[in-house]
Amino acid sequence: MPLPDLRSAVAAGLDAAGAAHGNRGAGEGAAWSFPVKGEGVVIAAKLQSRARKAELDTDGDGKADVTLQLGPVITGTALRDAAPFYDFNDFRDQIQFAKLGRAVNDRASAALVVPEGDLTGRKLGFDGAVSLKAASDPWVVTVVTLVTLEPAP
Repeated sequence: MPLPDLRSAVAAGLDAAGAAHGNRGAGEGAAWSFPVKGEGVVIAAKLQSRARKAELDTDGDGKADVTLQLGPVITGTALRDAAPFYDFNDFRDQIQFAKLGRAVNDRASAALVVPEGDLTGRKLGFDGAVSLKAASDPWVVTVVTLVTLEPAP
């Protein structure tokens, strides 16, 4: 779902947005996970660690409002949980379900091509997934595709 549309839907009500556009993870109080695509200008990037991240301004106000997880270290299970075909009850136990989440993250990270050099000021497009427990949660997107729409100024 396009990021601006998803933001509007979540602002109108997280549970309604989740029921219409997302998938809820297993267990009480689980986050809603949504597939999302968008674009924005990189405000800051941390590419020297194994938990590479880029902070994007997606609404043009000059402030970062989305963090992209670029791996290879990825936290969370947004990709697994956004997929409606992975059901916790199809797995032997929590450990097997957690291993699936790790495998999905590892595969996405291994296939991701991150542009070389300083990303600050570049306009990037992305596809991925975000998990939210509350509408006010920070938007941390686990990325599966990343494209440079404009080079650094």
